[in-house]
Amino acid sequence: MSITIHFYTTIIMYELLIIIVLILIAILINEFACYFISNIVRGGASANSVIVVDGMNMIHHIESGVVKPDRFFPLIDEASLRLTSTFPDAEIHFVFKNLNVHTFNSTDTFNESIKDLSVRYPIYYHLAYDNCDHSGRPHYFSARDDLLVVMLSHKHNAYVLSRDEFRDIDTFKKVPFFSEIIYYRGNITINEINPSELTPLPIKNLIKFE
Repeated sequence: MSITIHFYTTIIMYELLIIIVLILIAILINEFACYFISNIVRGGASANSVIVVDGMNMIHHIESGVVKPDRFFPLIDEASLRLTSTFPDAEIHFVFKNLNVHTFNSTDTFNESIKDLSVRYPIYYHLAYDNCDHSGRPHYFSARDDLLVVMLSHKHNAYVLSRDEFRDIDTFKKVPFFSEIIYYRGNITINEINPSELTPLPIKNLIKFE
């Protein structure tokens, strides 16, 4: 009997140890999720700064690879949570572009998903929208989101959160015509952008995360 009790006691102890280890791992993963923004930031944005986020760059970093369509909105949701947790008092502008499978319509699920995010988070979401497939073409054909990041950084005298160096800024005037669709608190504003009429300037305040 004592051997049996000891055996079961040992099993219970091992199970408790495994549970504790799993809890610690979960805590570490959560801490790491914010660490890449809050602790490995170069540039030092203050709490009430205006921050323009290179959204596509950020969600690719979170995913550590190609962003598939079914992961697109969950990743933006996760990025939004991290940003508002790290910079609770900042004015945040999140710039991203549609994937080739996404189309904009005032009643479709793509549009409604972004509106929902804009209601749940105090973030300005800037969608750089183009309904053309630029696969196989030079990078500037699909660099509309990068151009928008640069434009907004100067408009708001903002910090830019990105891992990109924006070294191809000289090609941004060649970016095809696109729409900037802004979502904030469930409201939508649409601006038409003609890059050939713009003169993109280098970013002044770039915050790098790793």
